[in-house]
Amino acid sequence: MIYDNQKACGTEIFNTMFGTEDSATVNPVVLLLAQMQMGKSGTYWHVIFEALRNRKVDQVFIISGNREKTLRKQVKMDVNTYTDQYGRKYKKKITVLWGADLYSAGNPIEDVPENTLIVWDEAHYAQSKSNGPYKFFEHNGLEGILNGTMELQDIIDRKIYLLNVSATPFSELYANFIKPCDYHKIVRLLPDKSYFGVDYYMKENRLCQSFVVDQDHMEDLEALFTRYNTKENPRYMLVRVSNTKDATRLVENVCEKLDIVCHQMNSKISTITIDDLEEKPTEPTVVVLSGMLRMGKVVPKDHIAMVFEAKPAKSNRHTDTGLQGLLGRVCGHTQNPSGFDIDVYIEPNLCNYVVQYAQLYHDNEGPLINPAMNLKASLNSRSHMDTNVQCMELLNPIAPTKKTLMKLITEQYSALNNYNFVMKNLMTQSNRTFLSQIEKDKYTSYIEPNTCYVCKLFTEEEKKVWLLIGDGVEREPVPEPMDMDIIRDSCVFKPTSSPFYISNP
Repeated sequence: MIYDNQKACGTEIFNTMFGTEDSATVNPVVLLLAQMQMGKSGTYWHVIFEALRNRKVDQVFIISGNREKTLRKQVKMDVNTYTDQYGRKYKKKITVLWGADLYSAGNPIEDVPENTLIVWDEAHYAQSKSNGPYKFFEHNGLEGILNGTMELQDIIDRKIYLLNVSATPFSELYANFIKPCDYHKIVRLLPDKSYFGVDYYMKENRLCQSFVVDQDHMEDLEALFTRYNTKENPRYMLVRVSNTKDATRLVENVCEKLDIVCHQMNSKISTITIDDLEEKPTEPTVVVLSGMLRMGKVVPKDHIAMVFEAKPAKSNRHTDTGLQGLLGRVCGHTQNPSGFDIDVYIEPNLCNYVVQYAQLYHDNEGPLINPAMNLKASLNSRSHMDTNVQCMELLNPIAPTKKTLMKLITEQYSALNNYNFVMKNLMTQSNRTFLSQIEKDKYTSYIEPNTCYVCKLFTEEEKKVWLLIGDGVEREPVPEPMDMDIIRDSCVFKPTSSPFYISNP
């Protein structure tokens, strides 16, 4: 079913792309910006059927550089589902080219005839010039439509239309912002009241910081699983690990110790399927993921207690990768007015960017966020990570017990009495980030408003406690520079000095 808000957005895209009775302006390239699991598929299917029904196009290609088989299967099923509902006569006009179908050795690239709508799903992915989507456009002489170097009249003459679809199209947004093209437009999908996304998880303080799954964090991992190991209400815990073999073994060891069922789900071993998550487990169950459940895949959420994206040991994920991961998979629609009963753990550096993503989604230029795929830091850039953290020292702490520290906090900072307190032991590896920030007096963490992190460091030499508080003040993000250097040369959207650009008004 295509819902009212999807039809409204689809109609706006249709009118923007093909013009209306009141405006003959044609914009052959439209970016559909829709948050994770908000309903982008139903929206672009509405555009497809309106374009075919009104004979604006004769052929539709749905393409993606994503090679995940489960997502490919989902899109293939959508073809049958939507054509059964809106007209089976349209099925022969729709071609799905997914992953290796789009471009691979020995597989000829499809020719795009005139009068065709191309829907590029998950357009933030595989957008380098070495990837399949670019090879597809290049083979058909359409590579210039991506960065605006193809003349509008040539596009109109061939009657080619392109709908890019993504929740995290950061490089394309930067390209549109740096060098606006007069026939590239952005249309946002607005959610209905049944949608619960990143705003919900932030507001309900369900966005938590993850840690590296390694030998140094076994106590943290055990404490995490213990929190959700409820026999009276057994649910799933989804855990994505980086160092697959070693980390999986550690997770299995903790599960065995706590008598928790443990499954694996990856490209080689799957002792449980996504469809199995529809059924409530009979015992608390951990599912260890690797290379699965990214970008667009719908995950049953009714029986999930928490999702955990393990922090990589040596590097940080890109913002779009983090948003599209397990956080994105537990966004979506529910008839429960209270939303999803799920806690989300993501690596600490991503928390700030998630906040910015939610705040900037409705801006005219969209959420301009870096680091992300196909983006790099500019030499002239300023950090765009602002913080709401304030730090105060607790004077003369005597003992590290919660009771003792809470008494001192009440005596020294009575204004914090109504705050939610979270104890952080800086002696554990997972909390060393806070210690380094305190020592440098530079904070990159986001702390929920009216929350106080009690950061204690008790050693033989010294006894220290700092209070990090979220001050509740909304801050304007520091804008990124308008340097073209920020977009990598290999990105298909990178603007050039083409005369077909118009400047900012």
